[in-house]
Amino acid sequence: MTRHSLIFDGINSADYGVWISGDNVFASPSRDVEYVSVPGRNGDLIIDNGKWNNIRLTYPAFIPRGYDSNIDEFRRVISKKKGYRKLEDDYHPEEYRLASFSAGISPNNQSAFYRSGRFDLTFNCKPQRFLKSGDDPVVFIPPTVSGNTMQTGYFTKASDTVFRWKVKCPETATMSAQITSYDANGSFYTSYYFNDLHNGMGMSFAAFTADEVYFRFSITATNDLSLDDISAEIGTAHIVNGVHEYFEGTFARTFKILNPTGYASKPLIESMSNRLPFILMRNYVDGEIEEYYDFRTDETSASHFYMDCDLQYLYDDDGNNLTNYLFLTNNHSAAGKGLVFPQFGEEETMLQMYYSTASLAQGISEIKIYPRWWRL
Repeated sequence: MTRHSLIFDGINSADYGVWISGDNVFASPSRDVEYVSVPGRNGDLIIDNGKWNNIRLTYPAFIPRGYDSNIDEFRRVISKKKGYRKLEDDYHPEEYRLASFSAGISPNNQSAFYRSGRFDLTFNCKPQRFLKSGDDPVVFIPPTVSGNTMQTGYFTKASDTVFRWKVKCPETATMSAQITSYDANGSFYTSYYFNDLHNGMGMSFAAFTADEVYFRFSITATNDLSLDDISAEIGTAHIVNGVHEYFEGTFARTFKILNPTGYASKPLIESMSNRLPFILMRNYVDGEIEEYYDFRTDETSASHFYMDCDLQYLYDDDGNNLTNYLFLTNNHSAAGKGLVFPQFGEEETMLQMYYSTASLAQGISEIKIYPRWWRL
């Protein structure tokens, strides 16, 4: 017979000879609703509070041998854990819950001489079953500078986006720019060259292409010219909620992220430097924009920090509050709700990041976004 175990905050029950049964592990939480009886009205009024309740999860457990030597040590290590901790079992190897253990352990069936025994392990769990794959980050890499060349890396153009690539150099300098495009298979598509830009000349480029074309933008200065002396940016014009908007900055990448569960999730965003660039998130349902958010931060006091969209909080490695550095706009679909932290939609999300030449010069680094996928 196959034996099953659980892991609670790194404590594996099998290490203590404790095995579990999964009779209750497939239960689902209840929705937080209230039923109010109204005098003179048939039926009840339903008040939906827009969330799911915690669920109590009980594992029937047993120790087949060595009960007297294992139960006390297992009780000691598991009872020391406070607050919500990660709970895993091998009935759901691709998932975990956030659970609190506070019910204690009360043995209810011991054999003679305490060689074996049974008891229940009860956890108070948050309603979500989190996918372990949701802890794998999507990584955004900013433009790079190598020698006298700056390039953005590869990205795909959204269907409602038009590029406006502008380069301007000092009057006494000469430089060149190149735009290379690739098809969906990564094969070379075409290149555009702009050479001998000088005397303060400017250059613009508008790309009207299908969705599945990838671009890389690069500029090269002469050896005696610093990239800090060059005004180089990708301006993009696109439609948000039916409104044509224009953004300026060195545009890094576009990611389309598909939600595998159908439940909106609140990501964790990790900045590997002291700021976040301008970030635009758009959630789509059936191909139409349902929600949209944009946000950024000023230069923070930390060289590495997190933005937790569930806790609605920014903090550094020491837990210091950095939320006052965050700029959330009212440019989202949650009208009347003030400043709302972003979330991934139920179907697909388009993520875009914009970098100014100033922010690149100040050493902005990669961004990691952990989607935190979950289901009930």
